Amino acid sequence: MKTISVFPVLLSMCVYGQVFGIPAFPGAQGGGAGSVGGRGGRIIEVTNLNDSGAGSLREAIEANGARIVVFRVAGTIVLQSHLIVRNPYLTVAGQTAPGGGILISGKKLKVDMLQFRTHDIVWEYTRIRKGFATGGNDRAATIQMIDASNIMFSHNSLSWNQDEGMGVWGFAADRTKDISLSWNLVAEGIDPHATGALTGSDKASVAASMTDIDMDHNMEMNNTHRNPLMKHKSARYVNNIDYNNSFYMSQFIGGISADVIGNIYKRGPMTGTRRGDTHEVEASAASATDAADGSPSLYLAGNKGWHQTDSSGDQWLLVRKIAGENGAEVGDVPAAWKRSVPLASQTYPIIAESVSTLEATMLPIVGASRRLDENGNWVLNRDCVDARLINQYQTDTGIAAAITNESQVGGFPVIAGGAAYPDSDHDGMPDAWELAHGLDPNNAADGHLYATNGYTNVENFLRGANDE
Repeated sequence: MKTISVFPVLLSMCVYGQVFGIPAFPGAQGGGAGSVGGRGGRIIEVTNLNDSGAGSLREAIEANGARIVVFRVAGTIVLQSHLIVRNPYLTVAGQTAPGGGILISGKKLKVDMLQFRTHDIVWEYTRIRKGFATGGNDRAATIQMIDASNIMFSHNSLSWNQDEGMGVWGFAADRTKDISLSWNLVAEGIDPHATGALTGSDKASVAASMTDIDMDHNMEMNNTHRNPLMKHKSARYVNNIDYNNSFYMSQFIGGISADVIGNIYKRGPMTGTRRGDTHEVEASAASATDAADGSPSLYLAGNKGWHQTDSSGDQWLLVRKIAGENGAEVGDVPAAWKRSVPLASQTYPIIAESVSTLEATMLPIVGASRRLDENGNWVLNRDCVDARLINQYQTDTGIAAAITNESQVGGFPVIAGGAAYPDSDHDGMPDAWELAHGLDPNNAADGHLYATNGYTNVENFLRGANDE
């Protein structure tokens, strides 16, 4: 195991991240990869499953200042009201939870479960499941990012939403940008709004300022449509797996410049049941005020679907022009909408892989699939919901119609508890890991020290022994 030495001097969190140019964590990609999260901040332990109060997740995310949230408990947190992150510089590390991990339930809510309304957030390895509530339709997403920026939202499992699974919405110009939605499993929205992901704004001028909102390595399945629906200015949609929609799979509306690269689009039992044999990618000029003005500019490469099974073949067989959002297909997209070169490279570009290896890469670890043990080893840790979904994809046995209640697919799982690893100094790092890396398990200050790779010691633990 590689040993990472520490600097003897603490460095400013924000200045360090800017000067040395490191991503949110090793391997972070896309628009939100520059997020510093809670780097250099205090460790806050979640010690119970209460909705609020001392030791709760709510208390941790509502705290001020840079902070890294770790879990000393496993199980289900049942929300009594929605969670709103208003204070920046936050890392939530669900991979630290013992036992079966963390599930956040929104069964009692008629509104969004979790909102980000700030900047610099890293949120990983949680399950966020809404569940049916009377009166929650079209107002109750699992996660909404509103006027938010520098967000890395990775390896989460979202399901049973009554609005979007993942939403990114802007109200003020130049506030919503630089977001990565990566390695998430977004599945089984609740009808009549069983949708995957949506981006846009109530104002065309605001949508035009929403840049670098990217999606990579997500799995979206058993939703009716919006996998995704994007109406902001620039996006990269790379190496996602989309399965079993009932009508339009992906839509790009208005003056968006989007790269659509290396995605797998797979039909399922309910594909085409609401609107015939619709195509994988649909595009339309702006026809409403919630999209950037203009017409789409699309670059396609290496995608595979049912209208084009050869990822090296003619990519435009996957695409059709539609008459506005959710409108009828009206023919091929105009030549002016087809771009022959991808968007300019980013600071932390998304490195696309071939669709021939994508399933082998993604299926074992997409979503809230793992946790860390006391030695920093990754332990596979799916709940039964995600295990069922992965099996349905692999065996092509997805649902035949969108659900109207989570009870139709087994309901909320029981999440096993477990003993947290020993952490004598409560610095977010297990005693065993500290000893193995030459740190002091009785010195809480060493978690904040920077190692030679530019990350703090606790951040290096959060990446696991195999990711160093």
